[in-house]
Amino acid sequence: MKQPLDSANRQRALDPGQSFCVRAPAGSGKTELLTQRVLVLLARVQRPEEILCITFTRKAAAEMRDRILKSLRKAEQTEPPQAPHERHTWELARAALANDQQQQWHLLQNPARLQILTIDALCAGLTRRLPLQAGFGLQPDICPDAQTLYQQAVERLLMHLEEDDPVAEPLGRLLLHLDNNLDRIEPLLVSMLGKREQWLPLIGSGEQLRQARQLLESALGQLRQDELQALRQQLTLFESDLAGLLDYAAGNLTDDSPLACCQGITELPGTANEDLPQWQALTELLLTAQGQWRKQVTVKNGFPAGSTKDEKALAKARKQALMEMIGQLSELPGLLERLQRLLLLPVSNYADTQWHILDALTQVLPRLVAELWLCFSEQNQVDYSELTRGALTALGDEHQPTDLMLLLDYRLSHILVDEFQDTAAPQIALLQKLTHGWQSGDGRTLFIVGDGMQSCYGFRNANVGLFLNARREGIGSVSLQSADLSVNFRSQQQLVGWVNQVFRGAFPAEDDICRGAVSYSDSDSFNPPLDGEAVKLHGLVDYPNNDSAATAEADLIVDLIRNTRAESPQDSIAVLVRNRSHLRAILPALQRAGFNWLATDLDPLATRMWVQDLLSLARALSSPADRIAWLALLRAPWCGLDNADLLALAGLEHRRTPILTRLEQLLGQQDTIQVESRRLSSDGLSRLQRFYAVFGNGWQQRQRRSLRDSIELCWLRLGGAAGLDSAQRRDIDRALDLIGQHERAGRIADWSQLERDLGKLYAQPASDADPRLQIMTIHKSKGLEFDHVILAGLHRTPRADDKALLQWHERLNANGELELLMAPLAADSDDEDPIYRYLSSEASARDRMESVRLLYVGATRAIKRLHLSSCFTTDSKGTLKSPAKNSLLAGIWPQVKDLFECYPAPDNLKTHAPDRSLHQLKRLNLDWQVPLPADENLLPAPSRRELDEGDNLPEADWLQAPRLAGTLVHQVFKQLAEAPLPSLETLSTQRQQWRIQLQQLGLGSDELEQALVRVERLLGQALEDPTGRWLLDHRHPDSASELPLSHYNGFKTQQFVVDRTFIGEQGERWIIDYKTAACPAELDFSQFIQQESERYRQQLQNYANCFRAMEKRPIRAALYFPESCHLAEIKLLT
Repeated sequence: MKQPLDSANRQRALDPGQSFCVRAPAGSGKTELLTQRVLVLLARVQRPEEILCITFTRKAAAEMRDRILKSLRKAEQTEPPQAPHERHTWELARAALANDQQQQWHLLQNPARLQILTIDALCAGLTRRLPLQAGFGLQPDICPDAQTLYQQAVERLLMHLEEDDPVAEPLGRLLLHLDNNLDRIEPLLVSMLGKREQWLPLIGSGEQLRQARQLLESALGQLRQDELQALRQQLTLFESDLAGLLDYAAGNLTDDSPLACCQGITELPGTANEDLPQWQALTELLLTAQGQWRKQVTVKNGFPAGSTKDEKALAKARKQALMEMIGQLSELPGLLERLQRLLLLPVSNYADTQWHILDALTQVLPRLVAELWLCFSEQNQVDYSELTRGALTALGDEHQPTDLMLLLDYRLSHILVDEFQDTAAPQIALLQKLTHGWQSGDGRTLFIVGDGMQSCYGFRNANVGLFLNARREGIGSVSLQSADLSVNFRSQQQLVGWVNQVFRGAFPAEDDICRGAVSYSDSDSFNPPLDGEAVKLHGLVDYPNNDSAATAEADLIVDLIRNTRAESPQDSIAVLVRNRSHLRAILPALQRAGFNWLATDLDPLATRMWVQDLLSLARALSSPADRIAWLALLRAPWCGLDNADLLALAGLEHRRTPILTRLEQLLGQQDTIQVESRRLSSDGLSRLQRFYAVFGNGWQQRQRRSLRDSIELCWLRLGGAAGLDSAQRRDIDRALDLIGQHERAGRIADWSQLERDLGKLYAQPASDADPRLQIMTIHKSKGLEFDHVILAGLHRTPRADDKALLQWHERLNANGELELLMAPLAADSDDEDPIYRYLSSEASARDRMESVRLLYVGATRAIKRLHLSSCFTTDSKGTLKSPAKNSLLAGIWPQVKDLFECYPAPDNLKTHAPDRSLHQLKRLNLDWQVPLPADENLLPAPSRRELDEGDNLPEADWLQAPRLAGTLVHQVFKQLAEAPLPSLETLSTQRQQWRIQLQQLGLGSDELEQALVRVERLLGQALEDPTGRWLLDHRHPDSASELPLSHYNGFKTQQFVVDRTFIGEQGERWIIDYKTAACPAELDFSQFIQQESERYRQQLQNYANCFRAMEKRPIRAALYFPESCHLAEIKLLT
């Protein structure tokens, strides 16, 4: 087997005596390398606690721990693996196990001794050991979302405006600067608290910065000098020609032209403040107003056509010289970006008004943090930033280390950090403290792994420049050797080549620590190419509006998935988008097409109607004056008033009367009922009577139990659980738990916060979700891989961020010194401050570079095929217009603009007919009641078989092989019903997969072949049977397989799983139960069918009851026997 091209670097990175910074691009096997490094260290240390592994997510920590333990377990086997890399890991694990036995660790029995922690868990552990030194006292709770605490801190700060307090004057000055607009300053201050770990160390207590105007202005001057010096150096070879062209153009323009200052110039300008206008004139000459290279010049640019023959010849020569010059300059890497930055480069001094506001901020912001600390203390809660600060405080500093730091210095010998490209400044400070005093050759090592090309968490304050700086300078006292990986073990050769070709030109030409710019490093493919196109780009062109374009793109994605499934049924597929909102058209299209998919953290609970109904019930039970909640309550399925009845009950003439009072008036007196019945429909009146009989009791009893329990009990008695499946019930349980967390003395303390927290909860994947098709954001896909990847909505742009109250940036100057740039937000009445504008532009540039990296992450998830889809409009010439500059596609547009296969909008564009079910009023039947328990639930007869509500096994057969074969047939039937039915030949290719599944189900090898033959026969007969093909047809409306349902019978919730259901041609609901049993020899076929029908009649009746609670349509139920290709319809009670 061939060796990877980077095998020498991989081996070198395992040297246990050296510290390394490993650059590991996508698919390069970094987790395997980390595992091998830990195994090498475990073979040498005295205690496993000497090794600390740090990750940034619990998932990554769990994966690393699992990899290490699996390697150790495999090493217990004496037979080595055949694959070279697996054999190498096995050998390392054998050595680790030998040391484990010698030291008596028993790691496999005590895996907790492996110190594999997230950075947050590490910080929590440090503060827990020394809570007083951390500044906490009692160990606080972690608050994942501290927005409420931030808001409280801001409100407390603003309360000092009217007090005799030192902060009142600068706070008033800041407020006046923002037009005394409290609604504007509050969110600005809240957002600043969320990023305080970035700016608080820079401004300190405020006093130092107020004395540092000279230093800040010096930093601005150094910025200007560095930029101009770098530009001058890059243009040195063109100096005389550029000076001549500038002089020529300036001589042909008026004195008020920006180029006029260049008249008489003979060399490139210097780097002083006064030279800046000449540099900007040069930029004006070379670039268009849009910041791109000029393709032509005219008299407006100082290049007249000339009137005489000689003048015309000279003009032509000058124009040609400039165009040739621009052609040469455009080839210089990074020059265009440098000239674009030059246009925004500010002068090196602050205006007095600007400094006045900056001075106010340096006094207000530290006080704001102090108010936040008080809020933390009162609530005994902290956010993650405060947790990290506490850990740093608990460790002390190099001059006064705490006992904890000395203990860690004694215990820790090796630190490994994964995904280092996503670190932030506080985490670097933590590593510096943990490694303080480490020296080369003392046996202690630091091992960091990352890939700057995959850094995409800037919104979490990650700074890829820290990774670049660590590669160059090391961390603290630890110098790091570089060991770069380059081989991609994930993707096929064509994919790796395409990614190299496209992203090589999309990434910056060189690394820039200050700007967070990461250059591209080519990957080498380990896998051979596959037949067919590896990458396809799809463009939807000139659709009349965004909605129609989104619908067309969704239909395209459905076709791509359907075609992929037809060609490779078992391959994994992922649809990746930038933001959850980009799936609004895609998910309904997949649902219409009958696909089942796995999605995580995509569907907020707050958008689920059954959760919204529950919240309306909670609000109504809390307040009779919440009119919106009451109207929603009466509209919900448990009451189901139509619009006419709602108007009659709560119209304008009753707007001042609470709806609860109206119900009491309406239903409490017989004469009132007679009067109102003329306005209310008979159906509406009946529904109100049924509703009030339940809700009125709940209202009267609400103070006798907790609000959460009152809501749940009322919800159950109203029929809220009717028709909900198990996944929907889980949604309700999570919402109820959240209500319980926000309940204080029987009330919700803050409804706004409850709704914000509910908005951050997402529906869990359905129990029958198909992992072969996954939908997620690109961020969520990081670390995963799929056979086929569809990157959708590449033309879409993220929501624009609000302007920050303060812009700041730390940069390394040309001398390697750290300098601070800072500027406050300008008042609405003022022009935007040039320093603020420059810093904002740099922040936008960093965002655009991160967008390119994010797209790279998405593209490198693919193993076999990659699809990219985008929507376009065209210009008058029919050329595709460039995408928005902050879209994902913009970053690679120059490389791919000619590669799209375009699908123009059809002339007779048709949109999907609206889903009428969305507009139909869904409600319980008028005669619905809380089900009474069956007699056998009260006193089961010992001689009768009790049917478990989840009992839906193929049949009760004591023989294991037929039972497991039936289980597998159920699974395959579910897969067949989700796509066009295959041929028998295609189906037979899955035989080996069925063998594996039967083994996984626990079938022994002696019965395996017999069961496999049975599975093949049953599936083949079903596919050849017209009835079987009809049952499995995926085109049936509202079809589902292995559908989980729940039903509340008045005492408990029953759980069911329906094998197959769909809507028939006459609008009837079909419920099908598969039965793979064969007719016994002692029974004739009719007796067998009758026996099975009686046996499963109650089960089908239970299924029907669930559906009747959800919908009003005829129901037909049947058993299907693939052994005999017979469909036995069961008569049910209505």
